[in-house]
Amino acid sequence: MANEAQLRQWNEVKAERSSRLPGPMTRPLVSLSLPRGLPVAFEAILRDATLLLATDGLLKYGRRDRIAVLARGADLQVAVRQLAELPRLRSGALPDDVGVILCRS
Repeated sequence: MANEAQLRQWNEVKAERSSRLPGPMTRPLVSLSLPRGLPVAFEAILRDATLLLATDGLLKYGRRDRIAVLARGADLQVAVRQLAELPRLRSGALPDDVGVILCRS
């Protein structure tokens, strides 16, 4: 288990990295700066919000404004399919693996 000093350092790295991101979206709650296999717990009340969990195949190749619109779709199953197809190239290939999970209360 990580000690408090390590956790503080990882949080500082996360904060520094997320401050460099353009636009209203921020980095996911799990940071790549953490050692592999170390779970990071969080708790949230969604209310009328939608939680999107996605791989970099979507987040690197899909436009953020389009991701936001699709994730807010009324039908979650349709929204997940549309998000998974978003980075598809004209050739029909995907530039990277795509994984998408949407949660709504």
